[in-house]
Amino acid sequence: LYNTPPTLAVYLMLNVLEWMDAQGGLAAMEARNRAKADALYGALDRLSGFYKAPVEKASRSVMNVVFRLPSESLDAQFVKAAEAEKMVGLKGHRLSGGIRVSTYNAVSVDDVKTLVSFMEQFAAKHG
Repeated sequence: LYNTPPTLAVYLMLNVLEWMDAQGGLAAMEARNRAKADALYGALDRLSGFYKAPVEKASRSVMNVVFRLPSESLDAQFVKAAEAEKMVGLKGHRLSGGIRVSTYNAVSVDDVKTLVSFMEQFAAKHG
């Protein structure tokens, strides 16, 4: 029927909104997400001799951080080594390649710090 609400979607949204409220609300979520982006972009800027962020600073996404390594083979090595450390889903778009890190709400600040540490070690080893 056209008037039947999508009950599962409504229920899931209720759970997400309650979780966000428990985290401190929208302002706290924004601060948390900006902290994650700042940590990740800070690492990319510090390690700019190895990692290349193709997006201008003023246009950088808080939720999806993209970057490249010096070669496509290093991109592949990075993804494989990250997967061995239980960091998955980092492979970039199938057409444009590179690395894509999604920092949506389910990703914690500690998760991003772990990734940044991994990136530093990978750059030291392969740079």
